[in-house]
Amino acid sequence: MSCTTGHWGEEMEQQRGGGEDWGLSAADMEDLLTPQPPDPTPPALHQPSPEETPSFQILPAELCRTDPLVLQTIRLLQHQRQVAQLIARAQVSSTASQCCTVCHPV
Repeated sequence: MSCTTGHWGEEMEQQRGGGEDWGLSAADMEDLLTPQPPDPTPPALHQPSPEETPSFQILPAELCRTDPLVLQTIRLLQHQRQVAQLIARAQVSSTASQCCTVCHPV
């Protein structure tokens, strides 16, 4: 850039003829300035193959430590289920014994 110009790019515009002549026809210039939508392409679907998915591999036991809180929660849920079954059986047996004593007094 020479020192005679005051702004960046002024020298280039003067060499081109004031910035009007780009070497393109009016039709080419219109094509360049008209926004064109991109070609529609369908989204790629993810289809994993068994070879690519390491999540199906069986891990060694030393890498699979069970959380003690999870184990305790499972035990509590099992105990709750057992207690609920015992209560249901006791209610059914007490209802059956009340029905028998009302229908057939001893």
